[in-house]
Amino acid sequence: MKYKAKMWFLAMGVALVTLAAIPCAEARSTTGWNAFRVWIPQGAEQCVKESFGSAINTCSYNIALTFELVVDTPGLKHITVLDAPDGYGAFTCGVVGFSGINNDIHASYGKTFNPVGQEKLDFSFYVNPGDGVSVYCLNVPPSRGVANINWNP
Repeated sequence: MKYKAKMWFLAMGVALVTLAAIPCAEARSTTGWNAFRVWIPQGAEQCVKESFGSAINTCSYNIALTFELVVDTPGLKHITVLDAPDGYGAFTCGVVGFSGINNDIHASYGKTFNPVGQEKLDFSFYVNPGDGVSVYCLNVPPSRGVANINWNP
């Protein structure tokens, strides 16, 4: 009997170690500063500054930013974009998926942040197998920016 009990405990331990090694489908998050790329105009990277994790436009003109998201599996993704609380001026963000094959691109409808205060925009977006996904923000005015992006991978 003692031999069977030891084998049972050993088998349970192996099962638990195996389950622990399987990656979980948890939500992911990134700060705006950690993920930003200047889209338009080229060369404006030096006037995007960090403030408490946010990517803030310190240029004297509007810019466009993109934020690449890591996606593990295809399917429906829920993406939340949070703007930085300071500054004044509305700007629009959306989600784009791209396959890299034949310039296949699909995008969500853009949603607009209010001109003042902090706000959250929610997107539901279907990711095709093999697609890359980015959040884009157009016409980000001076002193405005993106604080955080959350999504399910």
